[in-house]
Amino acid sequence: MTTEAAPPKKDKEVAARRKTLPELLNDAATQKRFADMLGKDARSFQQNILTVYNGSDSLQKCEPESIIAACAISASINLSILPSLGQSCIVPYKDGDRLVAQWQIMTRGVLALGMRSEQYKKINLARVCEGQLVKHDEFKGTVELDATKKKSDRVIGYYFYFKL
Repeated sequence: MTTEAAPPKKDKEVAARRKTLPELLNDAATQKRFADMLGKDARSFQQNILTVYNGSDSLQKCEPESIIAACAISASINLSILPSLGQSCIVPYKDGDRLVAQWQIMTRGVLALGMRSEQYKKINLARVCEGQLVKHDEFKGTVELDATKKKSDRVIGYYFYFKL
């Protein structure tokens, strides 16, 4: 009987055995995880994951497990990951020498969560065009806008307002 340790596995060997994203999505444990979160909508959400994945060369280079984890965050709060809907997105980030996917909320996602909470009397998001910004006090957090002073359609920023 030999007591020698097995040689360390090379990163390429480990990566070669790592499941692909489609394989992970077909895995029973992954399907159950999404079914527990989304019920009857689980299958269409998983299809959206593949749509986003297939439409992004940089996401295809990310670790598949990180994509599943990032998408699970969105699924847990019932926001779409389709970029065209603007609720949330899956973004590739470098983590050392690895490329991993992370979940990021988008403007419409913030609005959707706010409306769902029923805690707000008013929620508004508006573009601020060149000339409309009259005064901005960063210390007090106040902004004064005048729509009649618009000089062009060039957007210089956005204004988000809510009242509890």
